[in-house]
Formats: sequence, structure tokens, C-alpha cells
Amino acid sequence: MSELTLNHLYFALQMTTTYDGTEDVIKTYSPSGGLHDVDSVLKGIDKIERSSRNKYLSDTEMARLTDDKVIKLAYWKRIFVFQLILNFIEEAVAIVSVDAQIDKII
Repeated sequence: MSELTLNHLYFALQMTTTYDGTEDVIKTYSPSGGLHDVDSVLKGIDKIERSSRNKYLSDTEMARLTDDKVIKLAYWKRIFVFQLILNFIEEAVAIVSVDAQIDKII
């Protein structure tokens, strides 16, 4: 069993900011200028990926994790971020018509 360090605690605290469905994803993650076409929806998705909710989740960072508990927590965090992106797309297509690019994402 590995010893927990302050880095483990900090990482765990960063990873526990989960998306619980109460955040207004359109208001929070729409790009400046709002949603008006497919490119603006893709910019909104990029904004989610650059947000603090997606911190520490690059493939490079994931590959460096060695503690099983932290790895599981990191993968759960990825699932939460993916759900946030799906919720954003679902709400965005009510404003912007569905396009082949968006259809491929879903």
C-alpha cells in the first residue's frame, strides 16, 4: 500500500469538484458572442476542456499516475467532464441546429 502525501490530498480535492447537473452549462461555457453556429458550439466545448473541471486530465498526466485510488478518481472525473460536454451539446442544439460535426461528437 502506498503512503498518502500532500500531493495525493491536493489531487483528490481537485478531482472531487464534480458536475452535479445544477450548473447552467450554456451560460457558463458559451463562447463570447454566444451560440450561433457549429463553430461556436465547438468553441464552447473547448472552453469546458480548458476549465478547472478538466484540470489534471491530459493523457500525459493520466499516464504518470501510479496510485490505483487516484487513477480511479481521475477516470471518474473524466466521465463527469464528458457528461458536462454532452449536456452542453444537448442544450446547444436547441439553439443551433444539428450539424454533421455535432452529430459525429454525439
